[in-house]
Amino acid sequence: MAQINRTLQCIVIFWPNFCVFKDIQTQKTIGYGTRRGKLYYLELTSASSYQLAQAFSANKSADSEVWLWHKRLGHSSFGYLKKLLPKLFIKLSNSDFKCEVCELVKSHRVPFQISMNKSPTPFMVIHSDVWGPANNISLSDKRWFISFIDDHTSVTWICLMKSKSEVGSLFKQFHKMIATQYNSTIQVLRSDNGGEFISQDLKQYLIDHRITHQTTCPYTPQQNEVAERKNRQLLEVVWASLFEAHMPTKY
Repeated sequence: MAQINRTLQCIVIFWPNFCVFKDIQTQKTIGYGTRRGKLYYLELTSASSYQLAQAFSANKSADSEVWLWHKRLGHSSFGYLKKLLPKLFIKLSNSDFKCEVCELVKSHRVPFQISMNKSPTPFMVIHSDVWGPANNISLSDKRWFISFIDDHTSVTWICLMKSKSEVGSLFKQFHKMIATQYNSTIQVLRSDNGGEFISQDLKQYLIDHRITHQTTCPYTPQQNEVAERKNRQLLEVVWASLFEAHMPTKY
């Protein structure tokens, strides 16, 4: 009943032997039901009740499709879905949906203040961070991953690793790929102070290619907020998808 009220924006008046559906704004009767035992059955003999049933059925279909796309896109927020699929939200609002899986998986803390400064050109600033080790080894025998995020476009590259010692070689490959495929140069690499980022080999490579290395203060992950948020978002997509599919964590 609550779903009918919310979806069709109507009120329901109950009497001992029947009930009436009225539009909230116009107060026009849009359908009625009769009591049979302990239940009220919607009468489809009248045109108004038939239209009511059709409208509710259409909204139920849109509701189901919203849930389907929510799961397909890794439990993305309903606000984003409304922008991507506006036709599904003609008579629905993103506030009508609440996902228990998202609440269980995406436990958030009070957010840090987000910087609105963006680099003016692609690949001028690259954010990077390493995540791991994972409790379960991947099918390719890897337990870590490193992310490279362009500050201007937020486009992200992910590389799986067997150990953190691969960071230097992976950044060199990424740097060459940007130069050859996008005809661009990296000016700033922004990361934390992890040992994998301050190795002598990587340090010398950055100096040779005139790339400025900006590192965060110790125990201050919010200074590397772009990479930290991206890691969290990636893991939320993975965990939500596994949780929804009832699959074991080894996958």
